[in-house]
Amino acid sequence: MLPDHLKEKRLQFREWLETATDADCKQRAEEMAKQCRDVTGADALDPLLFAIAAGWLDEALPLACDGRAYLRAVGLAKRVCRAEWWRRQLMRQSIRAMEGKEYGWGYIGKTGAYISSAGLWRMSQRKARSDAAIAAAEVISPDGEAIPLQAIIESSIANPKNKRLELVVRMKGIAEWCQRGGYVAYAVTLTAPGAFHRLRTVEDASGEKRLVDNPAWRDTSPQDTHKYLCARWAEFRALMAKADVPVIGLRTVEPHKDGTPHWHLVLFMRPNHARLLLTALRGKFLQTLGDERGAAKRRVLIERIKPKKGQDMTYAAVAYAIGYISKNLDGKGVQGDTEAGTDAVNGAQRATAWARLWGIRQFQTFGAPSITVWRELRRVRDEVAEVLRKAAEHKSEHVAEAAKGLLAGNAAPLGRCATEAMRGGHADVLELLTIMRNINLAGWKANADAEALGECWTAADQGQFRRYMHAMKKAPVSLLKEERENTYGEPVKIIRGLVGPSGESVITHEDGWTVKWGKVKDESHRAQPGRVAAQPQPLGLVALTVTGEAGRGLEPEKYAAENPLAGGWSPGVDHRANVRRLITDQQQRKKAAPKAKGKKYSFWKPGEFRQTQAGDGV
Repeated sequence: MLPDHLKEKRLQFREWLETATDADCKQRAEEMAKQCRDVTGADALDPLLFAIAAGWLDEALPLACDGRAYLRAVGLAKRVCRAEWWRRQLMRQSIRAMEGKEYGWGYIGKTGAYISSAGLWRMSQRKARSDAAIAAAEVISPDGEAIPLQAIIESSIANPKNKRLELVVRMKGIAEWCQRGGYVAYAVTLTAPGAFHRLRTVEDASGEKRLVDNPAWRDTSPQDTHKYLCARWAEFRALMAKADVPVIGLRTVEPHKDGTPHWHLVLFMRPNHARLLLTALRGKFLQTLGDERGAAKRRVLIERIKPKKGQDMTYAAVAYAIGYISKNLDGKGVQGDTEAGTDAVNGAQRATAWARLWGIRQFQTFGAPSITVWRELRRVRDEVAEVLRKAAEHKSEHVAEAAKGLLAGNAAPLGRCATEAMRGGHADVLELLTIMRNINLAGWKANADAEALGECWTAADQGQFRRYMHAMKKAPVSLLKEERENTYGEPVKIIRGLVGPSGESVITHEDGWTVKWGKVKDESHRAQPGRVAAQPQPLGLVALTVTGEAGRGLEPEKYAAENPLAGGWSPGVDHRANVRRLITDQQQRKKAAPKAKGKKYSFWKPGEFRQTQAGDGV
């Protein structure tokens, strides 16, 4: 059981989070960071121990004896002294607490689809502030060249248009590769048990459907539901890997109207593996409460993707996937969002805001080569070829004709154009043609980086994902990483480039790039329409997960067994002794597995069921 003073702090802070604005979080973060910085002591962990003793952290970092764990603890001690770190934690927890309250009241789905009006407004305000900051920022190259940050972001996958196109290219390549391998495609929809859904759909006598409260709901959040689905999926993937059965495809996560997530999958499999794979999939996702009413009919829906006349499997599978990609990204090419009852663009905006609010990854491919390597390969450019392509658009006909000839592998136009330029006295044109002649003599096609990366680079540069999958099996390319210290003194690995099949390295990330942020007017103090700005409250507990899973959606008593601050803790002057005792208690709890008895279901961890005895307080 939690001590009474911690229960009170937790309750006060939970109430504060539900009404706190972003400006409140910023102010509170400054206060918390200042108090941690004011802690003086010989031990580097003193700020962390102070934050734990004050009840601000929900879990203590396990301070094992190995050096890496100690460095993580020191890094966390430095974090708690930084206001920006606290601000990020508070802003994330506050909007989720507010949205969790709206979700728990059952307002989402009845008053608006996927996300509450307050949550959508707050996410849109954050995006507006972010866009304003990006518009005022510049990226400075090592040579001193200033590039607008907005231009860089618009050309990256942060742009929804680019992200959608990349997903379609990847899906098309996967489908082509599977079709050549004789695979078959299935469309699968996975839904969590009824106890995860805040609302349920009923049909009245007139046939009209409406949402009503679900009495079986077990106080879970959308994030808990997604974790449950991820856990079942991980078990299924491990089972298939053990059986040496390949699982390839795309996963899309989208919300029901009440904000509860469900999955849509496009699965490719060999025909002789279909029965085993689909049976195992159904078994894993019906393992929990599989005997509830309607579970077999609604929770795992499987349908074979059959191409229509004149189509192939690639076309049919990609067409199915594009619908869900566009619906949950930008609404491009979608007639409307029937579940939300809105137009496609509005539905996509609400779905995207919902995913960002809860920290849910909307799209993920599996069974395919690394997408990070693909993106790094596309950063490598044949600079000489790009120069010739630009020269092919030159205003001088001589330069353009010579460049087109070299791109086509024909050097004859270059000699003819050079002779004509010399006779006409065009010195500037002749200078460009001379450069092109030197490039041709040097063998411009033999780009060093491209050769080092082999067929993988050629496939990625041309946007051919099927060819890339084939090349990665024959002569794979890997990431080149370098270990460095971050701001908090922790060792982290960063991507520096790529390693080709022969072991030769190609650098894709140069040092020396910096971001120069401009001045942006801060309007975070503006109160949300229809809501009262929160009043300052005493400092309380931050619902923060450092390691392990957080106890969202659970009452303190239910979460006590997983919380190192839960039992037998009386804060005193010697914070180190208290924290070390908590760590010992935590390790002992991990060794003691809970006993499962009875037939009543409740939650032991977020998104997980356990059987408990009646009257255990759940």
